[in-house]
Amino acid sequence: HNRYDHDLSATYQPLNGPFAIQYGTGEVRGFTSQDTVRVGGITIKDQPFAETTSEDEVFEMPDTEFDGLFGLAFKSLASGGLVPPMTKMIQENLVDEPVFAFALSQGHRSFGELLIGGYNELHYKGDLRWMRVTRPKYWQVTMEGIWYGEGKFNLLSLSKDGDIGSIPLDLVTSTSTDGPIKDNWHRERAEDAAERDRKKARKKAKEGDDDLDLRKKYRNPPTDASPRLKKLVPTDSSGAGPETSAIMDTGTSFLLGDPNTIKLISRIIGADFRTGDMSCAHLSDLKSFWVSLGGYKFEIAPEHYVYRDSAKHTCSSAWVPSYDSPFWVLGDSFLRAYYAVFDMRDRK
Repeated sequence: HNRYDHDLSATYQPLNGPFAIQYGTGEVRGFTSQDTVRVGGITIKDQPFAETTSEDEVFEMPDTEFDGLFGLAFKSLASGGLVPPMTKMIQENLVDEPVFAFALSQGHRSFGELLIGGYNELHYKGDLRWMRVTRPKYWQVTMEGIWYGEGKFNLLSLSKDGDIGSIPLDLVTSTSTDGPIKDNWHRERAEDAAERDRKKARKKAKEGDDDLDLRKKYRNPPTDASPRLKKLVPTDSSGAGPETSAIMDTGTSFLLGDPNTIKLISRIIGADFRTGDMSCAHLSDLKSFWVSLGGYKFEIAPEHYVYRDSAKHTCSSAWVPSYDSPFWVLGDSFLRAYYAVFDMRDRK
């Protein structure tokens, strides 16, 4: 491990501010400093940062594989009002473009790449799909729904039912909503949904809302299994917002979401809701999940949402319940499947 010792640096300047931050797993404490930072061939002078003096065991060396944390979110999220390194690089014109991009490693024998100041067209085919950042604090986008396989039912909507354990799995995996309702569960929910739609339609009609039809489509985007990336509907900028939102986070390994939806997903794939443990025997039977973000549909294949430990011959789900987050967190399990480009233009 490389360790920083400010006593050995001629360019070190003390800022003497207290520092403490709570991450999803673990907490660190220390004080703030300023020094020259070099990363990827770029030299940033007078970069503020934090020196940690105490860490939870998840961050303690030598057990960790990393030497520190390099924040790439927005200034509004930075602890203590410090200027993040990417923001400082942009302010001082140290990069060609206010952009950085990740191609995450696909395994222990492959390399990943972080490119600062642009993106690498060799890492993807076709066109980039740009999504609007709805809150320039995290890399946060709208999230319209989750589907399993060819199923046409939005799991985010289904999981709002309080009795999540009673939802028939054939409803989730059904490829068609046509035909007679099969039982009381389906009938009751269909009647409830119809009544809610009627009430909303009457309310919007009174308000003279011309965007009603667009927002209905936006909340319930159509399903198809054509391209890997598919534009569904225009991003809604009216402020009404979708059902929920998600942040892209390379610092999170898993897929974190509301417990009700994760409980339903765990039932679908045969995983233990609390531990994530699941059998490896039926992995070939699993299908992809499709997540709608910013009006685009993205595939999360079984090889990305199931972790296999070859040495222990065990499998576990990457879908993890989060009890205190107001949004979903799509970590490396999602980002590893795509080339992710982050544009900070006008959002520093």
